[in-house]
Amino acid sequence: MQLLLISLFAASVTSISPSLVAGGPPYCPPRPATDQQKRAIFEEFYTKIYINYQPYQASNDHLASDYIQHSPSALSGRDNNLASLSFINPANINFTIRFAGIDGNIGYIYSRADINGQDQPSAIADFLRFNGTCIQEHWDVVQEMPANRTNPLTMW
Repeated sequence: MQLLLISLFAASVTSISPSLVAGGPPYCPPRPATDQQKRAIFEEFYTKIYINYQPYQASNDHLASDYIQHSPSALSGRDNNLASLSFINPANINFTIRFAGIDGNIGYIYSRADINGQDQPSAIADFLRFNGTCIQEHWDVVQEMPANRTNPLTMW
């Protein structure tokens, strides 16, 4: 399944002309961007983090220096974000992206995270606000799958 997702994302990212991606990384400070450019930039961002495990490159290329973080476990600012993402590597976590998209200035990613050392996977919903070419703000919701859940349907 992960290989299929990687193939689909690679096809969608490479199908967009590099000239449409507003000059290429880094994307901050922000520059004006069309919806098509924001979509390509967003796909590039989440591919770096969730598929290629490159949180430092993704943060440096895509996040505003005054990035606003609403997650209770991290502070605002690009440099603080870098520190909070240090655990993202294939030895610690495996992401499976279930849904991703962007509408206007808001991008979203819904994923399953299998974290080394945790008995149950977690569902993660990330929401990102763009300011032109640059990611300016982030919200997330994280829910670990209960071991004794009532609902027989999976969270993914």
